[in-house]
Order: sequence, then C-alpha cells, then structure tokens
Amino acid sequence: MSNHLAFLIVSFVLLLTFILVSAIKVKKFPLFLVFVIGLLIRLGFTFIFKDSTNFDLESYKRIGTIVLQGISVYPNHILHYPYLPFFLYLEALAMAIKKIIDPIIFLKILFSLIDLLNVYLVFLLSKKNIKTSLLYAVNPVSVLITNFHGQFDVVPLFFLLLGYYLFNKRRQTASLLALSFGIMVKTWPVLFIFPILKRVEKKSWIILLAFFPVLSIGLYVVLFHSSPQDILSTVIDYRALFWSFGLGKLFYLFVSINRPTINQFVSWVFLGAFLFFSLKNNRKNILVECLRNLLFFYVFTISFAVQYFVWVIPFLLLIRPRFYIALIVLITIFLILNFSPVGNPSLITAINLAVWLLFIKIFTFRSSRD
Repeated sequence: MSNHLAFLIVSFVLLLTFILVSAIKVKKFPLFLVFVIGLLIRLGFTFIFKDSTNFDLESYKRIGTIVLQGISVYPNHILHYPYLPFFLYLEALAMAIKKIIDPIIFLKILFSLIDLLNVYLVFLLSKKNIKTSLLYAVNPVSVLITNFHGQFDVVPLFFLLLGYYLFNKRRQTASLLALSFGIMVKTWPVLFIFPILKRVEKKSWIILLAFFPVLSIGLYVVLFHSSPQDILSTVIDYRALFWSFGLGKLFYLFVSINRPTINQFVSWVFLGAFLFFSLKNNRKNILVECLRNLLFFYVFTISFAVQYFVWVIPFLLLIRPRFYIALIVLITIFLILNFSPVGNPSLITAINLAVWLLFIKIFTFRSSRD
C-alpha cells in the first residue's frame, strides 16, 4: 500500500471516528481512557507517517543545527524562523539527541503530550464534560496538523487555554503569565487575549504579558550576541500566505493581485478592523467572546496558513455553535486534500470556499444570538 493511499484511509477513518463520537451519548467514560485514546491516535499518525516531510520539518532540523553551532538565526529569513527565541531551543535539543531518537519524531511526541494537556484543559473548561474532552482527543484537525504536518501550534494553544482557565479561577496574575509564555512560544495568542485584557481588574498588570517575551529576547541577546532589533523585525515582518483562504482566495480568483505593498496595506487594514472588533465585542461568557474574535479572523483575513485551524477547534467544542461539527468535518476534508499529493486543485479551492462560507454562517448565527 502506498503512503498516499494509507494517508487517505487512516485520515478518513479518524474523521469517521470523530463523527461517530459526536453522534453518540457519552456520559460515563473514564478520563484516563480519553488520554489513552488521544495519545494512541497521535502516536499512530506520528509513526505511520514518520517519513513524511515538508519545508517546515526540514527547517526545524536546520535551525536546531545552527543553534547548536552558536550561530544566530536572526535576521536570516532564509532559515524561516519568524518567532521569538524559544522554540529554537527545542529544535536544538531535538538535534542534540538525534542519535537516540529521530528529531522530528521527538518533536511530534512532545507536541502530542502537550496536546493531551489541551485535552485536560478542555475537560476543565467544559465543566468536566467527558464527551467534549473525548471529541477534542479524537478531532482530526489537531492530529493532521500536528502529527502529520508537524506544526507546533498546540503548544501556544495550551498556554492560551491555560490563561483562560486561570482567569476563570480568578487567578489573574497567573493567567497573564501563562499568556505571556504563549506569546513567547508563538506570537499568535496576542490576537486572542483581548477578552481577558478587558476584564483585568488592575490594568497595570497587563505589563506582565511582556515578561517572558522580554526575558527570551534578553537571554538570546546574551547567548548569541544578536540584537533585539533583529529579533523583533524578523517577528514583525513575518506574513503568512496571502490570498490563500476564504476572502483572500475569493478575491485572488477574480483579481489575481499579489504585490508586497498591497499585501502590507491590506494586512494593516485587517489588523485595525480586528482590533476594533475585539474591543467592541463584549459577551458575558469570556469563551464565547474569544470564539467570536476567532470567527472574525477566519471570515475576514487575507493571509492564512493551515495550522491556524488548530486554534478554533477547542473553542468550537466548548461553545458548540450551530454547524460546529459540520465545520470541523469540512476543515478536515480540506486538510486531507491539501496534504495529499493527488489532491485536485479545483476541488481544494471549492472546499476552501465552503469552509469559509460555513465560518461566515456560524459567525452571523452567533451574532444574532449573543
């Protein structure tokens, strides 16, 4: 059996498992078994497709090697490291122990263990709803993006969820520090912290968000004799793929414009609109508010990468808006076709737009209710 066929079969089996779990009643089910099932699925994908590779996975190894050599990765854009200095240490560790375990397998196992912590946070945030945590454990979106494609978004996602959990427990200082750590890992969480920032009792505490990013930059400057400007410019200048999803894809199909100046201008317009919406979007339920911000992002963004889908999954499962299962199914089909070398471009585009339209449907539905 070819790897391509095996990928299609295993992925659709996982998708059917998710649909089955969503359709049945789950009341009495040991949480331990949820973790076991989630771990086995993630390890299964990791080892079955251990030979799969892509640009990002190769970059993990290149960056890890360079870090071990004591060479700064900033501001070298060829190396593709548009993050604050944290994950590069894990890449270096992976390369340091490569004689014991394959670096990519090591990283994917690490991601899997952290994603199991996400399973537990979903369990807690759902008020210990075992079915919700089981659905997250078997959701194919996180597995495909993490254990097949090798993206590490489940790591900063953990700190975002932890921040919301701690905030709900009235541990605001700890919440802000958790969010700070998540921003250090990957700057994406900064887009979805406004629901917490608006509720912080002492606004001066917000400075804690800078604690771990500043610490990581300072440590890196000392160790690698780099400059803060090189680090920050690399992070700020990073852009995902323009015109590749939803509104951006639709616009590109009709206009076919992809110029750096236009891309940058549209990006700033979107960020301004997103900031305005986030500040005006007020809901009693803080998780609903965060989901609304996420939905706004998916509906209106013009720059995108498939790993961004990881972020919405726990919030969809926690809030359960209408059509949320259908959306996760469509996202999964889009990922399967996108990751498959035999995917039909026209079909991928059609599913791409279908996912976007369903995001719009859910976004407008939530608007009318909340």
